[in-house]
Amino acid sequence: MPWDGNRANLEMVAGADDLLSFLDTEKRYRVTIHVVPSEEPLTVEDHTELRQIDKSTFGGSHYDSTDFAGFRMKKIWICPVSLCVLGCYPKYLYIQKVG
Repeated sequence: MPWDGNRANLEMVAGADDLLSFLDTEKRYRVTIHVVPSEEPLTVEDHTELRQIDKSTFGGSHYDSTDFAGFRMKKIWICPVSLCVLGCYPKYLYIQKVG
């Protein structure tokens, strides 16, 4: 993935990796998720909502993860590399484990 920024900004996640481990209920060390990014709140069947708490172009974005029942962390962070994938830090992310 191309990245013109500082390589120190490539730390990928804080808490998002824990969320993937939490979703890996079969402990196979592999989880596939479906993500629906949105700027407006949606009702997306069988998906859990993550709400943006804050964002910074080069500092990533934090999301409230309290809607994941049983998940111990209250927020997760995604890094600026997400801009290459999503084009922005959406106000809402809807997550569903696939399979």
